[in-house]
Amino acid sequence: MPNHVHGILTISNDTVGATHESPLLQRQAKGPPPGSLGATIESFKSSVMRKIHQSWISSPEKIWQRNYYEHIIRDEEDYQNKVEYILTNPINWEIDKEYSPS
Repeated sequence: MPNHVHGILTISNDTVGATHESPLLQRQAKGPPPGSLGATIESFKSSVMRKIHQSWISSPEKIWQRNYYEHIIRDEEDYQNKVEYILTNPINWEIDKEYSPS
């Protein structure tokens, strides 16, 4: 679609998961915890904005929505469904109400 991005992130970290106790709450700086999905998305969006500002004479004020949608893929069937959705989604470009060809 012309107005959003789809992707599949693979997170491989053996320490991800539930534990028998909660960590102590610590006061953090604003933003998502380092190494989290939120931090990864924030980093991606920042990187894209830097590239836009470097390459465009007039940069848009805002291109990203405030949040993002996430879904945890739990099995091969779910993975295949998501891949198919991502690959076939661009055919909807022409009927998107926010798309206007130049």
